[in-house]
Amino acid sequence: MGVDDDPGSSHGVEVATASSALTPTDPHFSKQWSFYNQGQTVPVEEIEGGTTDVVAVPRVDINARAAWDISQGSTSVIVGIIDPGDTDLTHPDLINNIYPCAHSSGCDFIDGDGMNMPHDHGTHIAGIIAARISNAQGIVGVAPKVKLLPMRASADDASIIDAIDFAKSVGVKIINVSQGGADFYNEDVKTAIAGSGILFVFSAGNDATAAYNYPSAYDLPNVISVANVDPTGEVAPMSNYGEAHVHIGAPGKGIYSTLPGNQYGYMDGTSQAAPHVAGVAALLRSKYSSLTVTQIRDRILRTGMKLTSLSGVVQTGAMLDAYAALKDIGPVKPAASSVPGTVTLAWPAVPGATRYDVEVNGSAVNVGNVLSYVHSGLVAGSTHVYRVRATVSGSNTEWSYRVLKKAVQDPTREVYVLESSHPYYSEDVFTGYVTKRNAKRLRAHFSKVELAPGVELQYAVNDGDTYLSGSYPSGFWTHWKPGEFYFEVSADESATTYGFKIDAIEYLTGVPDQPYPPYFFDVVPGMIAVGVSCSPGSVDTRVFRATSPGGAYTQVATLPQSAWKYEDTSVASGVTYHYKISCSNDLGVSPESDPLSVVAQ
Repeated sequence: MGVDDDPGSSHGVEVATASSALTPTDPHFSKQWSFYNQGQTVPVEEIEGGTTDVVAVPRVDINARAAWDISQGSTSVIVGIIDPGDTDLTHPDLINNIYPCAHSSGCDFIDGDGMNMPHDHGTHIAGIIAARISNAQGIVGVAPKVKLLPMRASADDASIIDAIDFAKSVGVKIINVSQGGADFYNEDVKTAIAGSGILFVFSAGNDATAAYNYPSAYDLPNVISVANVDPTGEVAPMSNYGEAHVHIGAPGKGIYSTLPGNQYGYMDGTSQAAPHVAGVAALLRSKYSSLTVTQIRDRILRTGMKLTSLSGVVQTGAMLDAYAALKDIGPVKPAASSVPGTVTLAWPAVPGATRYDVEVNGSAVNVGNVLSYVHSGLVAGSTHVYRVRATVSGSNTEWSYRVLKKAVQDPTREVYVLESSHPYYSEDVFTGYVTKRNAKRLRAHFSKVELAPGVELQYAVNDGDTYLSGSYPSGFWTHWKPGEFYFEVSADESATTYGFKIDAIEYLTGVPDQPYPPYFFDVVPGMIAVGVSCSPGSVDTRVFRATSPGGAYTQVATLPQSAWKYEDTSVASGVTYHYKISCSNDLGVSPESDPLSVVAQ
């Protein structure tokens, strides 16, 4: 038995579990990591363009195979797709699941000329929701036996209202809308959604921001806003987020689905995450026709797999789980903590419970009547999936939601107060730094952001800038940053009732990473200026020098972390000098950088 399958060092009795999971015969099913993650290699888009192959983490998926043993959908359920582009209605993996449009516009509520110019976006979404299963064609959808009603409309004008009205008339109860923007707010559209009696699943947006994106941020009981999770269980770098207005995560990186002209391909984004949720809603509607729209929404949000990466990022802290939504979950509510090599699972007592079983990577262990489980002896950084159930009155409850946890250091959370004064500073821009000694990664929690008209809060994310405007009364966590968090607020001296407040930080500590080599040399007679840079969280920078490539290096300087250059005046003309640096903090010293060389004048 390998480390990844080892149920752990806590004493317990292994319990047999029944396992049944349908595996479709569709030729490209192995590319659909979001349904069945076996550690595939997945091509994902990079922020700066191009693709990178990522090795997926097994079990980071929506548990679709187990869900299909319960429901594959019903032809009586129609899922609407509202998209700004046409959907390929004749794709062989979709054609038998298309609900015929009887509207005079051909369900094109923008131009009224029908779906005559198939577009990648809408076609890709359709395949994720309901590509046919085991039909010797390409892929399978989340709900492969439901009907699809593609409609062309824009989410910010009357065309979407017309589409909603038509969808209502034919009995649609679930609509996927993978579009939106900060400027899409429309009160008439919001009213139409609120009064529709339809569950709307919206993409949260791809701007790497906590800013409100509409229509996903409409605060309505029939709306689900979906963030993007990658094949390793991390939040996709460009996904929008925010506990106040983004509800759940779903797979959205490296998603393989249908494209026009009997083609298939990979696409990325919250546009791909949302239809996973819409598909699970369709499975629930098919299996339990008596469930209301709000009950379906509750099932989806309540049963997701808990991910550390989604904690504080989306409302549920969870990623979609199709099987758990269909089965519903038991009363045990586990939470996980970790240090390198060990994961500890703990849960509150269930009234009347006489024992608990913990499922560890698919193997169940009876742990008696204790309320915790220690999974030790793990490879540091390895990822594991857990569930817990109770035995009450001699019968087992349903399993809990899944918890995915890496055997790594958990972040430390502490109070950290930084806030604006009223009015703002008289200067045009307020610049803020949030730092923590020895921190390798850090994020900040804004408990309040209230910005005057024309005022913006700007912070850097993923080598780009995020701009917020308006008010965020519920607050939000920022993305993780290396070692420190930097932001700016453009000021308005007349703004006396606006401001912001940071109230907490989370951080991970450790020895600094290996620094880059000296990044410049400025050579003048008798002196070499050496450019140095250490990561945030470092305390000092150490400079080393040698006079031959394989010679011994001598430390020639110790500089504060804020220093950006070292001026070496003990040099002789014509001699080649080799420099490298290291960084240190209270926890230790980084590996030394690669060397670079320069000739003195």
